Amino acid sequence: MFSTIFKHELKYWFQKPAFYIYLAIFAGIGILTGASSAGIFDSLTVSTGSASIVNSPIGITGAFFGLSTLIFFLFPSIIGLSIYRDYKSNMHSILYSYPFSKAHYLFAKFLSAMLIVFIIVLSVGIGLFIGFRLPGTNNEIVGSFKIWSYIYTYFVFIIPNSLLFGAIVFAVVTFTRNISAGFITVVLLMFIQGLASNLLSDSDNKFLAAMLNPFGGDALEYYTKYWTVAEKNELYLPFKGIIIYNRLLWLGVSSLVFGFVYKKLKFRTLD
Repeated sequence: MFSTIFKHELKYWFQKPAFYIYLAIFAGIGILTGASSAGIFDSLTVSTGSASIVNSPIGITGAFFGLSTLIFFLFPSIIGLSIYRDYKSNMHSILYSYPFSKAHYLFAKFLSAMLIVFIIVLSVGIGLFIGFRLPGTNNEIVGSFKIWSYIYTYFVFIIPNSLLFGAIVFAVVTFTRNISAGFITVVLLMFIQGLASNLLSDSDNKFLAAMLNPFGGDALEYYTKYWTVAEKNELYLPFKGIIIYNRLLWLGVSSLVFGFVYKKLKFRTLD
């Protein structure tokens, strides 16, 4: 039954114009950002003569990672909507009487919505790649294509962060049965994250600050803060120590949030 629900959810999204609008918007943002940073609008960006390679590994991570946070504001309308639709149409009472388990229902709903999110975020990376190579960009500050930089950012930062925020939004909408609560939650999470980052930036314990940053940016900066321009242009980003610990910590928090939903949600025919 998991596959049935999972496929049904994907079919729902692939038939919605909103999905393709989201793809176009985020790809466009990626193209505009990549082209702008690569000097296509020199009079605005003043990028000519820069010693930094805009599509270096650290440059890709900064741009891809930064733009991907915008999609968090779509989580209520994608991840929250996956379960809210059943409540809104009063289908949940019928669905709960079907012969499938609570695990199949929740995992199919959540993972199908996350897959849609991952596809949309992927369009940002594709947009950046295109933007860096549009006619009129400054070839002096655009290096060779390094696919590992995109893969690294996508799997080390974007997917774990999306799972964390997605699980929280999924939990809030599940129990409040209110999409608006999901939007409020995203705004609060972003505010709390920004406030915490400012407070922790003054901390003498850089290890603790890096571990407590759910986005993982401080963990990366722990290793790259004092890199020279040449190192930032050439070196691949590390995947070790604090970065691994930070990612595992917040993936664990994501699992706990989803586990809480699983534990507390009542299937009247199963519990």
